Amino acid sequence: MRYFFLLILFVTGAGHIFAQPLFEQGHYYDLGQNKTEGLISIYSVIDENPYFLFKKKHRGKQDTVFFRDVSEINVSDFKFIRKDTKVLTVEEAANDSAFTEESLLLRVEVEGEATLYSVKSGDDYTFYFSMPGQMPEQLIYAQYFRSDGRLARDNAFREQLASSLQCGSYDFSFLRYNKEQLITAFSDYNNCVQEKFKRYTGIPSLSAKYLNVGISYGRSKYFVESTNVILDTENARFTGTTPYIEADVEYLIPSLKNRIGFFFTGGYVKFSDSDERILLGTQQVIDLEYQVIQSTIGVRGYWPVNNALKLYGELGLGKDFESGKGISINYEVDGRGYQDFDNTRLTGHLTGGIGIAFFNRYIIQAKFKHLDTQVSGRSSDQRVKQALFMVGFKYLLKSYYK
Repeated sequence: MRYFFLLILFVTGAGHIFAQPLFEQGHYYDLGQNKTEGLISIYSVIDENPYFLFKKKHRGKQDTVFFRDVSEINVSDFKFIRKDTKVLTVEEAANDSAFTEESLLLRVEVEGEATLYSVKSGDDYTFYFSMPGQMPEQLIYAQYFRSDGRLARDNAFREQLASSLQCGSYDFSFLRYNKEQLITAFSDYNNCVQEKFKRYTGIPSLSAKYLNVGISYGRSKYFVESTNVILDTENARFTGTTPYIEADVEYLIPSLKNRIGFFFTGGYVKFSDSDERILLGTQQVIDLEYQVIQSTIGVRGYWPVNNALKLYGELGLGKDFESGKGISINYEVDGRGYQDFDNTRLTGHLTGGIGIAFFNRYIIQAKFKHLDTQVSGRSSDQRVKQALFMVGFKYLLKSYYK
């Protein structure tokens, strides 16, 4: 349980420490309709800054592009387009609904026979819509206080949509002025008229493009201490180095202005060693056989130094599974052999590590794993305390960063 709380603490802290822009392949058009392709920072597009971040390639220089100078932006599943738009004057919102024309950069929510747009300001959205051949028009909604002090609402957007989105028996009288319900209404209309349409969902919650797959190889330094549980006495200590190989699958979670990755690793470790101890007054050789498949799930937080270099830290929970000979402590007392522990209880254990990623594909890493395992035989119990320190190299077979 303490390991679980450590993992939660790490996830929470990483969200604040390892912040970095999230760049995706995309393009934009300037006011002269010239197209520029490259990498666009998603969160700089949806933040309320007057510019977004752009670079030609992952290792390239980061530039700023001002929204006032672009007519269209496409990145991930976002689309923004500049259009002359009918905008409601605020002073007259509750009266005669007068419109003025302005050039606005609109975020496209649903694009089809009927198209829905939005503009965000703080926590509030203003929505616009257009039909084929028509200029986008603001959907009228306002809240105001009447002369008697009571709150009133102008829901004229319902009449606007009832007049324009005529198909089937859709009832707009209870439609609310929020993003989810309006997207549903426009999607239903486009389905009803049997027209193809696209729903721009923004950052996808699940996508294979956020998947990294790698393979690691290195050297593992092991420390193992064997203790007889019944007698509460130390039997032997083992130490040495052995090769390890590990597969690594990571899914990057594009949370707000952070880069967090949840990972799963599966590795193989095998080593054997011997130690001498005095058992019941006799010098004896104690043999250790250790052959396991190691699995870990956990979280990584990334800290970019520059375009070519990132640091990361990870914390996880591991579980080992015996393979081949598994784990055994073998020795003799009075000519009788004690071996083949057949009831190994492998407990979960804490793992952690740090790494340096070069060019988003080549990684040097160091890890540690701690395990307290009880192995029970026919004649005695043993507790094997293990610590593994691993230093190695990881290569990403598939990288989100290309």
